[in-house]
Amino acid sequence: MGNYVATLTGESDGHTVVREFGDIPSAVAWLQGVGLAEFDDQSACGEVRSSDGGVMWRRQNLQTPERADRDKTRDWSRFFARHNITFKRKKG
Repeated sequence: MGNYVATLTGESDGHTVVREFGDIPSAVAWLQGVGLAEFDDQSACGEVRSSDGGVMWRRQNLQTPERADRDKTRDWSRFFARHNITFKRKKG
């Protein structure tokens, strides 16, 4: 094991977590799942490098599903406020 190094780096604070994997699919699965869970308060950049240092996979703005939902809700709230859109509740 240890042919590939997966690195997650927080985009706002630079916090970094590194793990070694024997194959690329396992490394990518960790980057997008368990590893990303440590970054629920920010987006992260994920990268997989081979043992010779070549970049095999890289993605920016990785987010947990919960973080993405919070961001989407916030963005829509800002949109509605900016355009003075309000919703009326139905009675009954």
